[in-house]
Amino acid sequence: MSKAASPSAQVLGLEKEAGYLHINDGTNKADAQQALRDAGITNFHDISKQIGFYESKTLTKYNGILKQYIQFEKSEGRTADIRAFTADKADAFLQYKFEMGISTSQMLSYCKAFSKLEGMLETVSHDWKEQNTAKVDTLLENWRTEINDAARSIDDKQSRAYTDAAAVVAAVEDPRAHLAAELQLETGLRVHDVTFVRLNADGTLDVNSKAGYRVANFPIPANLATELRGFADKFGISPTTGGKLCFNLISYGDYRTELKAAAEQCVERWSGTHSLRVTFSVNLYNELRGKGYTDKQARQELAERLFHGRISVTYFYVGKCS
Repeated sequence: MSKAASPSAQVLGLEKEAGYLHINDGTNKADAQQALRDAGITNFHDISKQIGFYESKTLTKYNGILKQYIQFEKSEGRTADIRAFTADKADAFLQYKFEMGISTSQMLSYCKAFSKLEGMLETVSHDWKEQNTAKVDTLLENWRTEINDAARSIDDKQSRAYTDAAAVVAAVEDPRAHLAAELQLETGLRVHDVTFVRLNADGTLDVNSKAGYRVANFPIPANLATELRGFADKFGISPTTGGKLCFNLISYGDYRTELKAAAEQCVERWSGTHSLRVTFSVNLYNELRGKGYTDKQARQELAERLFHGRISVTYFYVGKCS
């Protein structure tokens, strides 16, 4: 199918090719789920992504989400091709929606829609499955955890920033998690860029920005770069051509466990790993206002530091400060 096809045509074409359309064909969802269980597939995610559409209401709901995703890709200057779906692109879309303050139930619906998309792409392309399934599975699992951690009403205006973030970071016992937490608090980086590290020879990081694009030389404090090099040496990581060190500092799950324990020890409200990014944002906004920036100027600077071009995203982080 041409990449220029409309979002609706792309989605329908993929659903037909994958054999996911079962509305009024004499089959039912319960039997399909049981058949998978009988075949030894018991994981909820694996079952969900292999089950097609049996109800018009569900089909309409998920098609709407998939079309939103395609339009998002187009708005970010990328090829609007649903078959070019990757974990990085899913992460960018979910991050964008999350930072709009979308409700927990709707965020989980986005994850379910991406599970369906993953299943369809696995069905029609073995190469896509080999290259992307493991990464997408992990990404969606981590996002479900983060969404549930942050569960709150869209109307809830309570800040997710820590009252004393330095104390929370200091209370993190695992040295790998402690370093990752320091990085988040000092730089505002997303969790995936402080758990999987790409350290350049000059002490900067190669990090994700919006829509999966990269910032090749993101500056971080020199002492944290030195600590990262120390962990690379400890892990036996050899630099790539150009001196870059790429390694998994700590898994998302282990980092979340350590940070949650530290927050609870400090009697701070736990709402996910994103709270350190929120705290960074509040601190930066207040610092800029203290230097004489107007509200709009401070928000613009904050949006850029968070890799966003939209000032509206800052309201997720610092609310309606004035």
